Amino acid sequence: MPRCGSTYRRIASAGRRLQGAAIECRSPATGSSMTAEGTHRRPPSQCPAEISASDCTAADSDVGLTLAERELRVPTSPCLGSTDVSTRPTKVEEDSRESFRPPHLNRSPALDGMRGLAALAVVLTHFADYWGALPWCPLGGMGVLVFFVLSGYLIARVTVRQGHSWAVYRAFVRRRAVRLGPAIVTMSVVVPLLLWLDGMPRQRALGEAFRTATQTTGLSSLFGWEVHPALQPPWSLTTEWLFYLAFPLAVLVARRRGAGTDALGRIMLCAAAGFYICALPLNHEQFYSVPLSNVGVMCVGAALAFAHESDWAGPALITSGPGPYAGLAMVLIFVLLPGYGASWGYAVAVLPATALAAAVMIHGVHHRHPVLRVLALRPLVTVGVRSYSLYLWHVPVMWFVWRAVGGHGLIPMFLLGVPLIALVTTISFICLERPALPARQ
Repeated sequence: MPRCGSTYRRIASAGRRLQGAAIECRSPATGSSMTAEGTHRRPPSQCPAEISASDCTAADSDVGLTLAERELRVPTSPCLGSTDVSTRPTKVEEDSRESFRPPHLNRSPALDGMRGLAALAVVLTHFADYWGALPWCPLGGMGVLVFFVLSGYLIARVTVRQGHSWAVYRAFVRRRAVRLGPAIVTMSVVVPLLLWLDGMPRQRALGEAFRTATQTTGLSSLFGWEVHPALQPPWSLTTEWLFYLAFPLAVLVARRRGAGTDALGRIMLCAAAGFYICALPLNHEQFYSVPLSNVGVMCVGAALAFAHESDWAGPALITSGPGPYAGLAMVLIFVLLPGYGASWGYAVAVLPATALAAAVMIHGVHHRHPVLRVLALRPLVTVGVRSYSLYLWHVPVMWFVWRAVGGHGLIPMFLLGVPLIALVTTISFICLERPALPARQ
């Protein structure tokens, strides 16, 4: 019996030490925060040196998970892992790995639904513009502004979770090129070739192909370049690429100068206001397509991302109140409201109102507002996942369908054009987009 009692005391002592280690790792006294699942999360800035950055940021990567997925997620604790220090990577090795590992921001169905809504708004406008599907031309082109806010938000969320080095910057630009390049390069070859076969002079076809491949179409109104209607959609990629190249670089410089996440958010708000004010003297067409005002819209999304990284909740009106519903209603009204993008009303009202509405909807999704049930409807999500291919290819298909059967009325164009747009979009997504997407998406 004494021997059994001694064994019991040793087991009990070991159990108390293990329990103490778990409590110390998860104690709120160390500055951790309580998550929705009831576990304590240690801020990355307070992680011990021996714990890798991925352990600290993994708990923050549930931005795209549904509530059920978050509840089923099993929290992991590095303090309860292996105690064999000899097999654990050093901090230098962990930092080196993190520099080239993209953070895990899982896709949010609601944000994909926002993409789908924006893409359908743009397509509806082009149906009315090119085919005369409506007796007026709606303002659905503002769907591009929703894309800009979303891109700014998501790129900022990715950037803020990466390291701050030139290697990280180069890896980010390379991933963007691999993600967006195949579809736009294919378009820059196929569409000018078809236009040349349709009678376009060879010299102009080559020029159109070059501007599309280099994604400089958005500068056409500034330099007086003539862009064929079938190749106009890539104008927004000019804005996107300027942001991709400049924004992570600006964050890298600001971080090395000691700027925190809160300061970066304020800088982005000031940049958004500055770009918008500087764009106002431009003529209406330049204000619409030149990257100046549109980069400012992307900065709005980036500012919101930094606010979320700083755990800013915002007023109840836009967190749990009717604010996100109002934002969605405003976007839907603009989709059908008669108007034209190259106008003074667009500059002073539509652009700032749409940027604000999109930001409020994203904020609601981030805080699990019921509006996400509307945005996460399966048809919107399905379109949103394929929105890049749909955005690139729907206008060229509409143009060639109009050339083929436009003289026979609207119904033949719809019967031929809509299935053809769906087919081309699906082929582009499967063959040109999906191979570049991470496996988890």
